[in-house]
Amino acid sequence: MSLLTKEEALYFIENVLQVKDIPKSAIKDLPTEEKFNFLHTILSRFLETEPFQSITLMAVDLDKRRRPTWREIKTDIFACRGGLCYSQNAFMFALLTAIGLEVSMTRATWPCAENQPNNHLCLLLHGLAFPDVDHLVDIGAGYSLPRVISLGFEKESPEFTDSFQTYKIAKESESKCVFNLKNKRSPRSNNTEPADDQDVEVKEGSSLRILPNKVDEWSVCYYFNPLDRYKDLEPLYPDFDNVFTDPTKLLFHRSPRCMHWPGGEFLGIVELEFITEDEKHTLIKKHISQILRADDKANDTGIERAPLEECNNKRNVMDALVAMYATYFPQFESGEVRAAIENWKAITNDTGRELIKVEHLCQEHLSNLSLEDKHQASL
Repeated sequence: MSLLTKEEALYFIENVLQVKDIPKSAIKDLPTEEKFNFLHTILSRFLETEPFQSITLMAVDLDKRRRPTWREIKTDIFACRGGLCYSQNAFMFALLTAIGLEVSMTRATWPCAENQPNNHLCLLLHGLAFPDVDHLVDIGAGYSLPRVISLGFEKESPEFTDSFQTYKIAKESESKCVFNLKNKRSPRSNNTEPADDQDVEVKEGSSLRILPNKVDEWSVCYYFNPLDRYKDLEPLYPDFDNVFTDPTKLLFHRSPRCMHWPGGEFLGIVELEFITEDEKHTLIKKHISQILRADDKANDTGIERAPLEECNNKRNVMDALVAMYATYFPQFESGEVRAAIENWKAITNDTGRELIKVEHLCQEHLSNLSLEDKHQASL
């Protein structure tokens, strides 16, 4: 029994992804260029419509977390709630299969502090352009990858750049391909750039790593075995049961985030930061305390408000974060977002201290307001 019927797949493409120019003939029979263009459109619209997010997972108490069922995945994706790699790529597998393409799922390993193998899911398209050449599809990596990437190379693929990230695939053997990212630091609005010889600690995707502070160096994002192929979800259950139930095996048990790519540009909320992408494809990060104080300044001077109008007059970090999600990701109910943040606060002392620090900064700023402003803020 198929996960999606052809009718469901076409409905999703036309009504959820809002792709109107659907070919009338079978996708697999289209000329190669038309086939690739159509797939690029589907992947781009998916990345824009379906957020990569950990809110759904983190809103559940630790002892009740589990791998999502197919029914839950299907419901969330049709409601534009996205998910993590397992949900997003499992759905894309079902979608591409339903429109007549030959697709397999393959497990990948994202090296991270948790040292958990087979912690990522991606897809292989078979015979798309040539009978013996596979193509990688991955819309669940937490990066913008709106293209199908040929694995028909000897050593390395060409370099590709989408949104803020440049990437390529290297082939170490017939049974090991490595997805590499070109190192690129994104400036924070509240700190200075490190010295040229200083290593940079960053969170990327699901790992915490130290990157050399050199723009042209590459780092491993994940690796996979292109011969490891699955047509059914059930054989994948043990690996992803482990990932979804054990909070020590996955960063996203303790890092609330939600991101998508409207118009191909990044927009997301990662923990206490609001992140956008500028016209130079550089990530601009604003800490929640800056946003709150920027709103206060706008209130005091009458100038145009900061991006989050719903945060006006809020001095509570929880309320500000909930308002931020309501503004940019309204498909998540406020109670769900609050539950995710509360569970985040509870899971580590470091997070609790950080939130307390931000609350203190906001309260300190509030104390500098006039009595009239204090009165308005309390209303």
